Amino acid sequence: MNPGVPDMHEFISRAIISTDPEIDRVLGSRKYEVLRILGKEDSAGDPNLPLLSDVATGKLDADKLDYLQRDSFHAGVAYGRFDLERILHTIRTTEGSKRHIAVAEKGIDAIENYRLARYLMHAQVYEHHARLAADRMFVCALESAMHDEGALDKDLFRVNTRGYDANSEFLSHYMSLDDDSIYHTLKLGSKSGKSWGLLHDIRRRRLWKRACQFRESDLNALTRKDLLRGGQKYLDKMAADVASRLTIESSDIVFHLSDINIGLYGSGDLLFVNRRGKPYDINESSPISAESKVRRYYVFSPAGPETRRKIAVAVARELEINVDDIAI
Repeated sequence: MNPGVPDMHEFISRAIISTDPEIDRVLGSRKYEVLRILGKEDSAGDPNLPLLSDVATGKLDADKLDYLQRDSFHAGVAYGRFDLERILHTIRTTEGSKRHIAVAEKGIDAIENYRLARYLMHAQVYEHHARLAADRMFVCALESAMHDEGALDKDLFRVNTRGYDANSEFLSHYMSLDDDSIYHTLKLGSKSGKSWGLLHDIRRRRLWKRACQFRESDLNALTRKDLLRGGQKYLDKMAADVASRLTIESSDIVFHLSDINIGLYGSGDLLFVNRRGKPYDINESSPISAESKVRRYYVFSPAGPETRRKIAVAVARELEINVDDIAI
């Protein structure tokens, strides 16, 4: 898919709603209202649009309130539990010509519980190193299948941003995809090599292992500055340098940045209202920083323990830190 398209998930959702005949039969003329709400397009000056958009795609929307507890239940963990009933009981709306979702003061503790649940689910489930390794393997399999092997037609994954109606072929292909269909396409494809092997390893749970991991606090000021400025390109170059130094395949070293927002909300993202209905920002009362982030850097490799140790030593030398502080 086009990496430069902002809000890709929302764009595809609106394209499906705009073009799918079954959805059209269900929604009828209200389809355009739904598209306006999802796109936050206020061409008609609708005073209810901000409120409806908050419910559908806001910082406290219906989806976020649902998936945390559902994922927590199915994953068999307690991290995502929070007092949903209390939040629903204390939800209010701001006053004025354009209303937004807000929370009454008595719901502050329930909101903080919810925010902490979101952080813990990201830290312990969504950003768990084993899941990240499987994700990177899956992405590498797709990239190899599309760009190296020609096992998947990359043009079918290309989004046309000129309009929703211009994506009929893409949407037809996109909606036919799931993990199983991609798995069997590559399994039966005559061109599939590395890509099929990666997916097969995921199925057999032969996941890449951590060679090492580090945090920004482990780094000196200069390296931290270079890393923040260069981002993934800096990490990719470091991986290539380490692979060259160890004379191993570049694909045997993968750097991954896990970026978890502790506060989950920035200034103005979520409002409380006092007893007189006056709104104020969450930062004014929250004990949880709305700005802090936890960044973890993982180095994955499909190689064996001995090679992974060599990778950890080489990465430590590159970062000018003690290998015992980052090795697994």
